[in-house]
Amino acid sequence: MNYDKFKKVSSTAGNFKIWQPRYKDNKVLLSKKCLSEGWNMVEFTEAKHLLGKKFKVHSDTVKKCSVCTNGKILCYEVPMENLIEIAGEN
Repeated sequence: MNYDKFKKVSSTAGNFKIWQPRYKDNKVLLSKKCLSEGWNMVEFTEAKHLLGKKFKVHSDTVKKCSVCTNGKILCYEVPMENLIEIAGEN
């Protein structure tokens, strides 16, 4: 089995690297502590249909979303339709 895909994907302030949207409701979990004021960038590392695409979302939009936990940290549940694809980045 190739364990490379299980390497920790880290997010920094304003720059989120996420495996894939949550399957059951097509939402993205963004850490409350990594959210920056203004525009935040989102990149998917494992979702084949989203590889190579970059998205942005404004902190004001994110803060209107509900808060949950991923089991370890508090996260905003952001619907995929709130993410804006960045043109020319593909």
